[in-house]
Amino acid sequence: MFAFAGLCFGLARLTFSTVERAVAARIRGGPRRAGLYGAGMAGLAIAPVVLAGLAQAYVFYVLPQLHWVGLSWRAQGVPPYLSFAFWEWITCAVISIQLVALSLLSRVG
Repeated sequence: MFAFAGLCFGLARLTFSTVERAVAARIRGGPRRAGLYGAGMAGLAIAPVVLAGLAQAYVFYVLPQLHWVGLSWRAQGVPPYLSFAFWEWITCAVISIQLVALSLLSRVG
């Protein structure tokens, strides 16, 4: 969890500065509006980690009888989005898409 958090927060910082720099010259509203675009894009990098933490907190406090993710979850009818593995894959996909977008944006900007 800490590795994903560090990676996502680093990516969020990189996204914010790249988007802010690339968008500032292209839109009206100056640096403030560019900062809003940067913050919105940076929030996408952090969202999966925050949602994973919320899902794990929910499982820990509301469903303490569940042990670590296993096949028993499926038998008990627990939705897959509560598992940490689900959020790991979502985070990997978000990071991959965001890195491609940053690469393309930095070439243009």
